[in-house]
Order: sequence, then structure tokens, then C-alpha cells
Amino acid sequence: MKKSLTKRVLALVLALMMSLSLVACGGEGGSSSASGISLADIGEVSLVNDTMAEYMADDISRTSRYAAGTAELSKPKPVSLSWTAKDATSFEVKVGEKEDLSDAWVFTATETALDVYNLKVGTTYYWAVTATKADGSTDTSATGSFKTAADMPRTIDCDGITNMRDLGGWTTEDGKVVKQGLLYRSGRLNSNKTEVVTPEITAAGLEVMAQLGIKTELDLREAENNEIGSLTESLIAGAKYVNIPMIGELNKTRSNNDAQMLQVFELLGDKSNYPVVYHCSIGTDRTGYLSYVINALLGVPEESLQRDYLLSNFGNIGGSRKIARIQNDYINYINDFEGANLAEKTENFLLGLGVKQEQIDTVREVMLG
Repeated sequence: MKKSLTKRVLALVLALMMSLSLVACGGEGGSSSASGISLADIGEVSLVNDTMAEYMADDISRTSRYAAGTAELSKPKPVSLSWTAKDATSFEVKVGEKEDLSDAWVFTATETALDVYNLKVGTTYYWAVTATKADGSTDTSATGSFKTAADMPRTIDCDGITNMRDLGGWTTEDGKVVKQGLLYRSGRLNSNKTEVVTPEITAAGLEVMAQLGIKTELDLREAENNEIGSLTESLIAGAKYVNIPMIGELNKTRSNNDAQMLQVFELLGDKSNYPVVYHCSIGTDRTGYLSYVINALLGVPEESLQRDYLLSNFGNIGGSRKIARIQNDYINYINDFEGANLAEKTENFLLGLGVKQEQIDTVREVMLG
């Protein structure tokens, strides 16, 4: 009887110790602290909106079942954070990839819930809440964590811009994952062919660009016909504006822009230019060509490259796109080069244009590590 009682006491002590340990380190997902702030357990969250997720699970050619390029259907789902706190009037919420939150995005809230957009896919995040009370005192929660699912694509909600997504997140043929947060493709930031620069991106959209840390805006629109809308500097505060005008002619995107591809890789061959957002007018054809070449060079399989092109149909691009539009333009052309795989064929294609080997190596180093 005495031994049985002793065992039960020891079991209770161990259970209490484990419980205190979970509280101290935040548990798995949620957390609480002596401050009285308790973070909800989030678990793993997919960021891909439901319609796009259905397409990603379907045959690649069936885009028209889900999107026709005439409505904005590309926005991601948020991660919904929530917590409990007593007697607080406002909150500061930090969300970051580092456990010490030194890289955190910082948000403010007056309610005990917050939707966070534009996080990376397949990534573990840490978060904490600081509550401010009416008397000005503050309390900070323990640090919690959650994970975003690896579901692709990583689309970006940037107000005023359509068809924006990360070039990263795709898995290569040899099992690597293209790094996120370095190259973004999108539609235009300002109106075409205006005598006065007319922004389409909103103040909220510019805040997203700042949050993403954009250093360079690469504009692929033509300057000679003022397709760039009189733009001479980026609307993104602190970002460098680079205009490399690509000719946007159906079935001649590749053949018209060999010299421009050299300039693009000169820019991408400089590590100091990243993160980069690049765009043409609607972010589909000239932007799509560049996106195809970069990810093909990195080893992303052809099916993923084609699916990425077709994902533009989920943006408001004025009409639908099919693979036939680019098949003879550059897909077949690049596939005709020598190489054991598409990455080698793409490298030989670029070297044939005059792109330097060191620039190719830099792009691979930046995007694959």
C-alpha cells in the first residue's frame, strides 16, 4: 500500500514538472506565460486558397475549370492568430522565422485575433504577443510556434497588384527547394502609357513591398512606346528601378529578347540586388518567359514550370492562357539544346546567348544555396 502511494505521488510530481516545462517553452504551437497571455494552438496551416488548391490537385491542363484570367483569384489564405489576455487595450504581435524573433514582422491589434498574410510555405514560424494595459504597463507572452504547409504556390496579397507570387518554393528534380523571399513575379505597379505616373499599387500594397524587403524593381515593359507609364524610379521606397524593355509579341517573346536576357542575368548575377520584384504589364508572358528560364535553370521540373505559367489565369489578366501559347515560342526551343536534363539544356541556351557562367552560378547559389 505504501509503495503504491509513493508511486502515485511520484507520477503526480512528474506530470506537474512536464506541465510546467510546456508552459515555460510554449508547448507545441500555443503558449501561455506568467503574464496571463495565452496563445492559441495553431498547428499546420495551408496558405493556398481553396480554388487554387483544387487546381493544383487536378490535371495541369484543366485550369479553365477554376480560373479564366478575368477575376482576382490568386490571393493566399491567412494564418489566423488568436490569444487570450486580461485587461489589455492594445497588442503588439511579432511573427518571424527565428525563435528569438529578431527577424519578426511586427503588427498592432486592438482585438485578440489577427490574420497574417504572405508568409512562406513549408516554414516554421514563431510568434509572441505583448499586451498594453490601460495604465501603460505591458506583459509579453511566451513564444509560440506554428508551421505553414509546403503546398504550392506561394501567392502574395499586395493591394493594387494582380498575379503576384514567389518564384521560390518549387521542388527541383534532385529534391532541393528553390529559396523563397528572393524573386517575386507580378503584374505592373503603375498604369501603362500615361503622361503622369499613375500608381495602381496602393499604400497598403507598398507596405507589403517594404515588408518583403524589396531592393530592386525590374520593369520589363517597353519604354519607347511609354508602356512604362512615364516611370523613372520605383514607387517602392528605397528600391532601385531597372527598366529592361522586352518586346511583348505573340510567339516571339524568346526571339525578340535575346539581348534583354543578357541584361537580366547581369542584374541577377549581383547578389546585392535581391530581393527583386519583376513584372511586365500583367505579369504573364514576358514575366512568364523569364520565370520559366530561371526555374528551369534551377532544376524545377517542366510540369511545375508549365503549371506556374498557367497559374497566371488566377490573376485578373484580361483573358486566359494555355500552354500552346508558349510551347513553340520557348519550351520546345530550349528542350532542343544539348543536356542530360532541362537544367543543363537551359544553361546551354543561356551560355549560347552570351550569359556568363559566373552569373549562372550566382543565380544558382542565391536561389538554391
